[in-house]
Amino acid sequence: MNRESILTGLLACTVVMAAAFQSGALAQSVAAATDADTTSSTQPNAAGLDEIVVTARKRSEDLQQTPIAITAFTQQELENHGIVSVQTLAGQTPSLSFQSSPYDSVGSYIGMRGQQATDIVITQTPPVGIYVDEVYYPTTLATQLENFQGVQQIEVLKGPQGTLYGRNTTGGAIKITTRMPDYSGVHGDVKVGYGRFNAQTASASVNLPIVDNRVAMTLSGQYSKDNGFGRDLSNGANLQDMQSEAFRGALRLDLTDKLQVVVRGEWAHAVSTQEIEDLVYVVPGFSIASAAVAAQIGALTPADYGILGGLLTTGAPPAGSTPQQIAAFFNDVNKGRTAFASNICPGRQCRNVSYPLASQLAPFGLAGSVPFGPKTTVDLSTASVVANYQFSPNLYLKSITAYQETKRGTVASTSASPFLLIDGIGDEQDPQQLTEELQLGGNALDDKFKWVTGYYYFHLKGYDNGINTELVPFLPNPIYNLSQFKDTSNSVYGQGTYALTSTVNFTAGVRYTSEKTNLTLENHNAVVCQVDGVPATGAPCINSFGNSFSNTSYTAGFDWQALDRVLLYAKTSSGFRAGGTNQRSDPALPYAPETVTDYEIGAKSDWFDRRLRVNLAAYHSNYKNIQRSVYVNEAQSFVTEIQNAASAKINGVELEITARPLNALTLSASAAYTMPKYSTYTGFSSTGTPVDLSGNAFPNVSRWQTGASGTYTLRDGLGALDTTVDFSYRSKVDYQPDGHDANSAPYTIQGGYGLLNARITQEIAAWNAKVSLWGKNIADRHYIAGANDFSTQLGYAYTIPGLPATYGVEIEKSF
Repeated sequence: MNRESILTGLLACTVVMAAAFQSGALAQSVAAATDADTTSSTQPNAAGLDEIVVTARKRSEDLQQTPIAITAFTQQELENHGIVSVQTLAGQTPSLSFQSSPYDSVGSYIGMRGQQATDIVITQTPPVGIYVDEVYYPTTLATQLENFQGVQQIEVLKGPQGTLYGRNTTGGAIKITTRMPDYSGVHGDVKVGYGRFNAQTASASVNLPIVDNRVAMTLSGQYSKDNGFGRDLSNGANLQDMQSEAFRGALRLDLTDKLQVVVRGEWAHAVSTQEIEDLVYVVPGFSIASAAVAAQIGALTPADYGILGGLLTTGAPPAGSTPQQIAAFFNDVNKGRTAFASNICPGRQCRNVSYPLASQLAPFGLAGSVPFGPKTTVDLSTASVVANYQFSPNLYLKSITAYQETKRGTVASTSASPFLLIDGIGDEQDPQQLTEELQLGGNALDDKFKWVTGYYYFHLKGYDNGINTELVPFLPNPIYNLSQFKDTSNSVYGQGTYALTSTVNFTAGVRYTSEKTNLTLENHNAVVCQVDGVPATGAPCINSFGNSFSNTSYTAGFDWQALDRVLLYAKTSSGFRAGGTNQRSDPALPYAPETVTDYEIGAKSDWFDRRLRVNLAAYHSNYKNIQRSVYVNEAQSFVTEIQNAASAKINGVELEITARPLNALTLSASAAYTMPKYSTYTGFSSTGTPVDLSGNAFPNVSRWQTGASGTYTLRDGLGALDTTVDFSYRSKVDYQPDGHDANSAPYTIQGGYGLLNARITQEIAAWNAKVSLWGKNIADRHYIAGANDFSTQLGYAYTIPGLPATYGVEIEKSF
């Protein structure tokens, strides 16, 4: 599918929607006669599209009157599209992208408008912030958890969030709001479901008024389990399975007519096996991986190791090596390559892998007491207290206090084969976060001036420990990457909107942030210390590295209500991601903050009595000191390292169309065009040689993303019958552009592909129940959802297959 066909399709979709309104008026008399006999509480609003209230600017306002790019999902839309986790939002959100983590099935890399995370480490701030009930989530370790039970609305904010949002992200923010306890009575729901791959789900929620108009509570919980869609051929175990539980609770205290306190708690737990790895490419000739495999199959001789050591340290055989010795060496290594390449997945559609067995750890002194078999466990706990005091209708004070802890333990292999290459046998992360935000805001000057100001405190501490075995490059195992991290940030901010006329507003805001980080390292292998500034032996293997940063971010813009339901706006904004110190490299190299300055124009419009909604945004971003996670072969081991790779410019356009040509039918279409281009990008080869990478693509960024959906509601004798069909498409994506050698690129690039989903829900009004049938990727499109390309460092590449066709049934009972 090329650009012209995409544009033609969008234009045709728009014309069809518009034409439908011309006939819609004639059809209303027929539809009204039908609807009059079957009216129920689920009937779409006959006046047109519903108003969506958002709080993206720290105050409640109509989405169509908010002069920033936002995609909003109501609770009903989340249900219609089967959106159950952060990871599943991307299909219907322009410019939002997800990449499955190469190391487990629970975490993911999130990107927006070309700004993409390339690792999950607690020392690096993600470019897209996640906020649940105004509480920031510092990592993406649990973004594939199905924990949306009790969620009322989601707002996806595009572009830098450098003024109003606590962690000052460069790409955007995902703002999740859960249901508030109410005083309308005891009510709730229970859901159970079953699907392909033995997928089992159960959830329940209840609202409990305790003291009339003063105290109420909500409780919700959910459980999900599936057997995964892959197999470990070494032992027959399931791959990419997951079992998770999640609970939420909220206590609402309206202590006086002016003071409200809401106490919330959340706990989630998940156990999963690793993502499936399909080996797709092995470098021809000599590579570290093929030499490692040759050693494991007994092909290398003692004479080979002298030549191997020279190749690894200097790139050339040691002096005195004879042509016969070198020829014998490469012959032995080629036997390893042949053995390794025999595991290549034909057609990239295997959906299985053979992982190394625990018995293979014995030569490294790790047999018996050390667990193996890829597995991840994640526990997420959050507690918050939000207090709001309304001094008057025009002045309020809010306090948001929160604590969160995530515990992740992983046993993982990135070998994509039965051989030991890079295997983590005890990775653990434990980020703990304390935040406090004070907001003071309101209206002034006869409501012409709307303002908010505040203070934000952020403190993160935790450890990130890894215990690995590596036959690359043949050093004493195990290898310990042990670190403790602290990050303390203080910021003050203010933003206001002033009505210059009855139709023109000016908005300006600024945030100043001061941040300090400290990283303590105890990295070592079985023999020597590997910490920068510490001798290899004879001294305590520990050292600390501190960094300090400050930043001033801003936003400014005008919006003009050109017509009654047409808003035009222009704005600029900036944001930054803090720098830090690399936790795995030696020397412990620092990296600088990343900054973005964004320029955006947009239009938001409703037409035909609010039956057609068209929102458009175009932007240009100046992106500097881009933080990229790259793979490096160091003298001690193979590590990932964050580098300030480049500067770039990103241009893009986002279009969202929603229509209700008939009361029973809602249609939507969206498109995003993203064009990033490096201005400069100097990377480094596996031996540390500078390499010009300015022509590379951005990781996990498609030039085109489009989506379309339709929901039709038919009234029958049982109640409402809702049918939703949605389709999402993304053009070519390169998951690892900075890791390619001359031949590997085609193997980790996914061509353009589309996914088709459907959901049918029958209401049984007499029982206050619903029965749903659903299917995702119902055309069973084969695609890759992630990849690692180690071609220039180790000598191979693998891909992560996307979810195949799934389907199931769900039953819901409300009370």
